[in-house]
Amino acid sequence: MAVHVLYNASARGGRIRRLKVRIRTWLDAHLGSYHWLETRTEEEAEAAAAAAGPDDLVVAVGGDGTVHRAAQGIAHSGFLAHLGILPVGTGNDFSFAVGLPESLEDCVRLIASGKRRNVDVGEVLLDGQGPYHFVNALGMGFDAAASVASRKWKFLPGVARYLASVLHTLAVWESPESTVGEWTGRMMFATIGNGPRSGGGFLITPDARTDDGRLDLCVVRDLPVSRAVRVIPDVMKGRHRRFPEVHLAQGTEFRVEIARATVPVHLDG
Repeated sequence: MAVHVLYNASARGGRIRRLKVRIRTWLDAHLGSYHWLETRTEEEAEAAAAAAGPDDLVVAVGGDGTVHRAAQGIAHSGFLAHLGILPVGTGNDFSFAVGLPESLEDCVRLIASGKRRNVDVGEVLLDGQGPYHFVNALGMGFDAAASVASRKWKFLPGVARYLASVLHTLAVWESPESTVGEWTGRMMFATIGNGPRSGGGFLITPDARTDDGRLDLCVVRDLPVSRAVRVIPDVMKGRHRRFPEVHLAQGTEFRVEIARATVPVHLDG
């Protein structure tokens, strides 16, 4: 079994560069032999993961974006390799979902121990294109638009950055008529979660578990800004099920139809 370590130097706005020496020291101490690759682009990370051999281990050193690309690459190869994670990103939502230790050295020890667990993988077709895969969450509408906008505030830490992008996006967002599963209405956003948390700390699908054979759906109906400002803090804490504008469901397959030519969609982890 070969170990491929994919190091994303741009994770956390590039602030993980100072961790590089420590990470390599821990890998040397606990793993010994491994291949180190500093990925310059997301596509490079995905291609490297896809090229891993049967029963190889691909270790993603980064945040949810790096994890997503590594998982996507492994999926493209027919799930021949295994995925390990050293969570050094801004959000680390998937690492939270699977209960990884907060200590990076403990994560290295866990990888070296050889312990494995199976998790569910989401598959999505977008206008017939794909399939694309995700291990944490898929967001549509306002959620995805805020994620795109968050790139403007990379100097802020995870939750603060996302909150800034949420407030910015609220000012310009228009909710389209949509059908999501059995729900119909003007959709502010919909998230299909394999894990409970996305967006760097938002418990949007609080009941989701990565190994229960199901995906969790959260749809939020169109909200005026004054109402959204009240609801969003509860979304962060997973207490939004009490609002009438929120629809939660579980299932293994959801069909989505949106009455707009283009709507942002993002895959998180």
